Amino acid sequence: MDNHILYIIRGLPGSGKTTLAKNLTQPHNSLAVADRQDRYVKHSMHAADDFFYDKDGNYKFNPELLPRAHANCHDAVEADMVENYCSIAVHNTFSQRWEVAPYYELAVKYGYFVVVIE
Repeated sequence: MDNHILYIIRGLPGSGKTTLAKNLTQPHNSLAVADRQDRYVKHSMHAADDFFYDKDGNYKFNPELLPRAHANCHDAVEADMVENYCSIAVHNTFSQRWEVAPYYELAVKYGYFVVVIE
């Protein structure tokens, strides 16, 4: 795979991580990587917080489920890499550097270039 980017967006709550992730993964954005054969290109964004939204869009945080939420986020990123998504943004707080390590491992495994934005 070439020209595949994994954006890792770190920051405090309310710092604009989600907005930045949306902007980076929009197909019309010049920063979103284009496929060389001009085929349909897929982009995505994921966060552990996504896990806590119910079917009606209401946010219901449960700290006991946080490990499961992070596992769900990691699995979603990997699924998109398997599907050859062009750019993927992960926008979590990532307050500790070790929290980013599993995403670096995925990037190496699937050939993604990592861009960290803090």
